[in-house]
Amino acid sequence: MIEKRWASVMSSVETEVNRSLEWLGSERNEVRRMTALRIIEVLCNSDLVSLHLYISKIFTELRNPLRNQRHETRMAAACTLGACMELIPMSERNVRNPWLNFLYEELQRNFQMASVEGYHGALLISQELLQHGGMYMQSHFGQ
Repeated sequence: MIEKRWASVMSSVETEVNRSLEWLGSERNEVRRMTALRIIEVLCNSDLVSLHLYISKIFTELRNPLRNQRHETRMAAACTLGACMELIPMSERNVRNPWLNFLYEELQRNFQMASVEGYHGALLISQELLQHGGMYMQSHFGQ
């Protein structure tokens, strides 16, 4: 009985993550975008093992919300990013470092946009890297 319920839960999680990623990637509806960000954040905070499969898609789809024109969307995207970063184990550097490098490159891209949204997105990414990246940012302080 428990196995059937677990399979049902995992199927629901997969459905919600896929729908949320779709809404983040192509949706112009701001309500759906915010809903998608909150759903992903809550699922990441629940620490489901199956979400590890979606980390790359989530990080990729967070690019645009982190430089969105709306302040609330950027803030929600940063919260989602932080929750997602919690899923990556600190002890597995070979898994963690490529994602930290990806985020650092995204931070630099946002600064190069030379817009308020880009600067704010870069600062939000910096905050999450400092909070969840361990000592990763130490090598970047001189830059």
